[in-house]
Amino acid sequence: MYRAGDNCVATIVQWEAGFPSPVVAEIDVEGDGKGWFQDSGTYKYYAAVEAYADGKCIRWGGAHSPEYLVQSQSEFRQEVFTFCG
Repeated sequence: MYRAGDNCVATIVQWEAGFPSPVVAEIDVEGDGKGWFQDSGTYKYYAAVEAYADGKCIRWGGAHSPEYLVQSQSEFRQEVFTFCG
């Protein structure tokens, strides 16, 4: 998602909606040196995160899965930067 220079990532709970479960949404802006921004926790419906990325590319990740807590985070992240703008 994009809004006036901000890029947003949302991970929507598709099963077990309404019941608390582990959810994470992540975004990384190319060249900003800040690394991954993350919203993670126990949510009923979604996790969302945004970052200012006007004129830059992003990569993103997300999961609604208990496995996220025990697996490498890189398995749920995009490797290349896309959505440039």
